Amino acid sequence: MLMELERLQAEWGFELIEVDIDRNPAIREKYQTRIPILEDHQGRCLSEYFLDQVTLLRYLQGA
Repeated sequence: MLMELERLQAEWGFELIEVDIDRNPAIREKYQTRIPILEDHQGRCLSEYFLDQVTLLRYLQGA
């Protein structure tokens, strides 16, 4: 997922923050096996396990 996001980031210019859940027990507990996961800046899930490009592009376009 990260490689796809980095490619899209170059095109769309969005901020991408990678979080290592193993460094934070609270985050690890919250997500457990739901990784990788992509959330927007408000914590809404956009993709789990694999990148849903349709959902991400709709989000970026403001739809």
